[in-house]
Amino acid sequence: MNDAIRYQEHLVYRMYDVDGRLLYVGQTSSMAERLRAHRTATPWFDEIACVTSVAVPDRASALAEEATTIREERPLYNVHHNPSTAAA
Repeated sequence: MNDAIRYQEHLVYRMYDVDGRLLYVGQTSSMAERLRAHRTATPWFDEIACVTSVAVPDRASALAEEATTIREERPLYNVHHNPSTAAA
């Protein structure tokens, strides 16, 4: 199989409000699709002022980075992996 076909870049992204407060951390292989999903399903979508992302080589890396980032940075709206919430 062609390396270009096997390789699918993933992104770990952070969403911030206008004051720079971290709202949410997630991972995706398609930022456009993920933002559309947030727009329709996320009650706090209008709070988002800035989205940053970092590329990682694969889904496993993205999931690990997402979990670590949530535990360390404690975004306001993440539930899983977040020690600030009851579902941590």
